Amino acid sequence: MLGHTQDVSVRFSRHYIECFLTLSLKPGPLQEAAKQGMPLLLIHGKADLQVNPQQVLDIAVRPFFPNAGVHHLDGVGHTPFYEAEKEVAGFILGFVSRISPARHDDAL
Repeated sequence: MLGHTQDVSVRFSRHYIECFLTLSLKPGPLQEAAKQGMPLLLIHGKADLQVNPQQVLDIAVRPFFPNAGVHHLDGVGHTPFYEAEKEVAGFILGFVSRISPARHDDAL
């Protein structure tokens, strides 16, 4: 029975992600941003029971942003910005400093 539950969960997650991309982002700003080379950072808690990160990567991220920065945090759930504030802030500051010509050291 667990296999059936996992299958339903996978189908629901895929459907949710596809709906998000096609409905809430109509007519395609995400795809347009990707075409223009916009960088993307994804931060995910490995203990998140609500989102399957591999599906998000496979369906919503990699097709549009093949070079997206991805960080997975051990022992962190669905809200990494609350559960691991310092780590998330470090990832964001590092990301911004890599994509921006200006230095952001004084933000610390």
